[in-house]
Amino acid sequence: DVTERRARLQREAVEARRKRFEGAGTVRTLAPGTTFELHDHAEHGSQGGNRFVVLSVTHAARNNLGFGGEHANASDEPLYEARLHAQRAHVPVRLMPLDTRGRPALSKPHVTGTQTALVVGLGEPVHTDRDGRIKVQFHWQRGAQGSHRLSPPAGDNAPASDASGTWVRVAQHWAGANWGGAFIPRLGQEVVVAFIEGDIDRPVVIGAAYNGQGQDNAAGNTVASGAAQATGNAPAWFPGSQRQGATQGHAHAATLSGFHSQSLDSSQAGGGGHNQLVMDDTGSQGRLMLHTTQAQTWLQMGHLLQQSGNQRLQPRGHGLELHTQAQGALRAGRGLHLSTHARQGGTTARAQPLDTREAEQQLQAHAELLQALHANAQTHRAQLPGEAAPDHLPARQALAATLTSLQATEGGQTSDADGDTPIGGGQGHIDTSGRPDLILSACADIHAATPAHSVIACGQNVTLTTAQDANLLAQRHQAWAVKGGISLFTRGETKDTQRGVQDVGIKLHAASGNVRTEAQSGPFTLTAQKAVDLQSTTADIVITAPERIVLNGGGGYLKIEGGNIEIGTSGPATFKGAAKELTGGGSASATASLKKAGEIKGCAQRQVKGLDAITEF
Repeated sequence: DVTERRARLQREAVEARRKRFEGAGTVRTLAPGTTFELHDHAEHGSQGGNRFVVLSVTHAARNNLGFGGEHANASDEPLYEARLHAQRAHVPVRLMPLDTRGRPALSKPHVTGTQTALVVGLGEPVHTDRDGRIKVQFHWQRGAQGSHRLSPPAGDNAPASDASGTWVRVAQHWAGANWGGAFIPRLGQEVVVAFIEGDIDRPVVIGAAYNGQGQDNAAGNTVASGAAQATGNAPAWFPGSQRQGATQGHAHAATLSGFHSQSLDSSQAGGGGHNQLVMDDTGSQGRLMLHTTQAQTWLQMGHLLQQSGNQRLQPRGHGLELHTQAQGALRAGRGLHLSTHARQGGTTARAQPLDTREAEQQLQAHAELLQALHANAQTHRAQLPGEAAPDHLPARQALAATLTSLQATEGGQTSDADGDTPIGGGQGHIDTSGRPDLILSACADIHAATPAHSVIACGQNVTLTTAQDANLLAQRHQAWAVKGGISLFTRGETKDTQRGVQDVGIKLHAASGNVRTEAQSGPFTLTAQKAVDLQSTTADIVITAPERIVLNGGGGYLKIEGGNIEIGTSGPATFKGAAKELTGGGSASATASLKKAGEIKGCAQRQVKGLDAITEF
C-alpha cells in the first residue's frame, strides 16, 4: 500500500546514504547516471563492490597560459579535474532531502482538500475534553466499525469509539479568552475536516454536513442510522408541499432559518425537546422567535403565528408575545416602564426607552387636582386634626417625588433643548429613572381582572385620583379599617349638563340590613346648613341618653334629665290632644352601650435602598 511503499522508500534512502562516496579524477566522460568500475583499490575490490553509479560530477579546468601570456605550467594546480559523488551500483538510488542540520528530513504525506468524517466517542451524545475537542473516524479507516466494513491486514483501525485517533480541534465562528462560540458536534454527526497546510497530523473540524435524505412533509430522515454509529441527519426546516387545513403547514419555500438544538436524551433520534432561534423571512410576514420546549416558553416578535416543527400554522396577531406555562419574572434594578404609548419609527433619539412624558403629564394634572380638592376640603373644615397644608400633604409630596424621579437624566455632556444633539460632539444625556419605580402608562384603559383575590400592599401612602368618577363596588361585603381618621368631603356641585344624575352630595343607602354609626370614644356631631329630616317610615325613632336629652329650637326647649322633664319657652306653650291623661310617676333606663376601641398593631418601617418598605410583626 501507499504507506508501506513510502516507508520502504525512506528506509532505502537511509541505506543509500551509507553507500555513497566522493572521488576525483581526470576522466572527462563522467556524467550523472553513468557507471564505472574501480580496479586495484584496497577496499572496493570485491566482486560487485567496485561498480559505481555517478550521482553528480563537477568539472574544473584551467588554461595553461597565464593572464599576461606567460607560461603557467609551473603551477601545481592540475589543468583539469573531475570531482564526483557516486554510490554502489547494486544499491537503488534513493534521494532524501536534508534539514538545516544535515539530518534526513523525512516528509509527511500531504493532504489536498478536505475530507468528511464521523464523530465518535464513548457512547454518550457528547464526547469532548476541556478544550472543546472531539474524536473523529474517517471513512477510509478499516476495522470492525469502519464505514465500508473492510478489515485491515492486522489490528482494528476503526473502533468507532474514543480509541479512534486523537483529539481534533473544532473551528468556531468566534473564539477568544473565555468568550466565543461553543457548538460541539455530537456522536454520529458527519463533520468536514481540513488539514492545516496539508499536514496530516494537523486536522481541524471546520463544519458539519447534513448527510441524510429527509422525509417528504415530515421531520426526520428516511434512514435513521448507518455504519460506524453514523446517524442519518436531515434539516429540521425544509421546503414542503403539504398544507394543514386552511394554514400553510409544510407548503412554504425555505423561509425558515436559524438554529435548532436537540435534547441530549434524543440527540440521535432528533424527536425530543429542543431549543431554537427561528428567523421567518416570509414576504410581509417577518418573524423572529426564541423558543424552548421546556414549559413551552417562547418570545415571538413581528408577524406572530403558531409554529410546529417545520409547519407554519394559525396566525396569532402582530407585535410581541412572551409566553410560558411555568413561572415568569421581569426585573429591572433601576426602574421599569410599561407603556402603550407608541413612538413613530420605534425608539429613537427623540423617543428614548424611558421617555415617560405622557405619564408625567397625567401625574402632574392629578397632582394639581389633588392639591385643589384638599385646599377646598380644608376651607370647609373637612381636614383631620393636625393635617398639613395641601401642598405639604404626604400624597402631594409623594407625587412630586415621583415626577422628579421620572424627569431624571444622566450623561456627562450638555445637550441642546431637545436633548438629542450633544453640544461639541459629546455623549449628551438620556432619560432615566431617579428611583427604581414601576411605571404603568396607557393611552387607553388599564384593566386588571382575576376570579380570585387581588391584593395591594403599601408601606406609606395610597393615592387614588380621577378626573371624573370613581366606582368601588362589592357583591358581598366592603370593610374599611383605619387606624387614624377618615374624612369624606364632596364639593356638591356638577357642571356637566350631559350627566344623567345631577343630584350631588353624599348618600348612604342600605337596601336591606342596618345602618349603624358609632363614636366609641368621642362626641358625635350632625350639622346641616339647612333642614335635617329624621324619619322612620314603618317603625319607631328612639333617642336614648343615660344622662340628659335636650331639644332646642325656635326659642323653646325640652330637657329630660334625672327623671325630670323640663319644658321651657319664651312664648305660650300649647298642648293639643283628643284626651289628656296624667298618671303616677314612671321611668325608663338608657341601655345603649359601645365597645371600646382596641389597640391596633401597626407595621415596622425599615429603609431598603432609599425606599420605605414594610415588614409585618
